[in-house]
This record gives sequence, structure tokens and C-alpha cells, in this order.
Amino acid sequence: MGVGFAKNPRALKIGVIERIIWAWIMTIPAAGGVAYLLRAEPTVQGMAALGYPPYFLTILGFWKLVGGLAILAPRLPLVKEWAY
Repeated sequence: MGVGFAKNPRALKIGVIERIIWAWIMTIPAAGGVAYLLRAEPTVQGMAALGYPPYFLTILGFWKLVGGLAILAPRLPLVKEWAY
């Protein structure tokens, strides 16, 4: 029984379904942000190959996490627009 599981799918409201879908979609940038913040070896190598300094990973990781939270936050249309 995972996130969004319901015995009767019709029991879920459209708003709830949309929030569940967005939560799953936002795990991808969040995972990328965590990998950047933890300086996982593939991300460090990728940034080095592109010519970026290592501290750039921290900046990008932080803003990926903040952007993911902004997209999930209700009633913040301008912040969501910036996050996209």
C-alpha cells in the first residue's frame, strides 16, 4: 500500500490525485538536489567535465530542493513560475 493507494479509486478527489502525481514528479529534482548537495561522485565528475567548480554543486543542489518545494506549495503562483 503506497502513496495514493485507495481500495476505491473513485473515492479520491481530483485535487488529491493531482497532489500525489506532483509529489511523485518532484522526487526526481529532489533526488538530484540531494545528489548535488552530497557531492555524489558522478555529479562531481559531470560538473568537472563541464568545467564548473565543485562549489557550484552546493548552489545548484540547494536551489533544486527549494524549487521543488516551491512547485508543491499552494497559493504561490509567482514563486512557482520562478521555480519552473
